[in-house]
Amino acid sequence: MLAVTNDGTSNHTGSTVVGPVAGTLTEGSNGFFTIEGVPVMVEDGIMVIPTHQYVTGPPPEYHNHNYPCDIFAQNFVTIEGNKINLLGDSYSGDATAINNAGSNSFVEIA
Repeated sequence: MLAVTNDGTSNHTGSTVVGPVAGTLTEGSNGFFTIEGVPVMVEDGIMVIPTHQYVTGPPPEYHNHNYPCDIFAQNFVTIEGNKINLLGDSYSGDATAINNAGSNSFVEIA
């Protein structure tokens, strides 16, 4: 699995009636370890999901989300005690997962 940089994306399929919603990522407490100059996302980073429709209505209703990952593909590679996020890590409470590792195409964690 690829380590995720903060220019990766997430995919929210949970509470939405408009299809999958693309989200962005934050690196969390890691502000210093980078891959080709882009910070690596660690477990306290956030998947930021923009405003989207979740109830058809009437009236239609909208919301946005900020989710941490709580399902991890690994538990042993860390930065200052925080797990490095990998492609596919997700949030269990409202179907949201990292679906793009960002500019990292070569740092694999097995």
